[in-house]
Amino acid sequence: MSGVSIMDKQVGGACHAGRMIGLSHSGTRLVLPNPADNLIVNPGFEQGLTGWKKIGTGTVLTPSISSGSINTPHSGNAWYRSDSDNGGVSQTVAVSPGSRYRLDFWHAVGQGNSWRTATATVTAGDAVVASAKTPNRADTQWYEVTLDFSAPKDCTAVTVTITENTWLRLDDVSLTEIL
Repeated sequence: MSGVSIMDKQVGGACHAGRMIGLSHSGTRLVLPNPADNLIVNPGFEQGLTGWKKIGTGTVLTPSISSGSINTPHSGNAWYRSDSDNGGVSQTVAVSPGSRYRLDFWHAVGQGNSWRTATATVTAGDAVVASAKTPNRADTQWYEVTLDFSAPKDCTAVTVTITENTWLRLDDVSLTEIL
């Protein structure tokens, strides 16, 4: 990257260890987050529940053992289905204090009931850092959900919890650092 002007300052840069590093006019380094660095372990449930804590009852499904109207994962070969009201999964991940993050996941209702919603909550200890609830869905499509948040200044880990008011379908969860 060269010849880029930011606020009338020329910025040059290089790539180091897969990350773009920009050098400002004063020589200050800027390290940009790599969007490929997903902090979630086993984001597509391809290794069962490895890395995840189950809330209520549920199972990891593949097309060969699926039931109901969602018979294929969003991607890969597996997805998670909760079998209980307010069920879901959670995972605790390390974060950098004060940094910005994006939680992204794919959610499906599974049948034509329009009263099913998913809730994503990010907590640091007992404090809720961010939360989002999906709109009611009345079909069997996969929908992408995103939630941006900043880790508190004294926080080194957050817990991502994704639940549904009934029978959650979940795939491709990611948590990445953003600018």
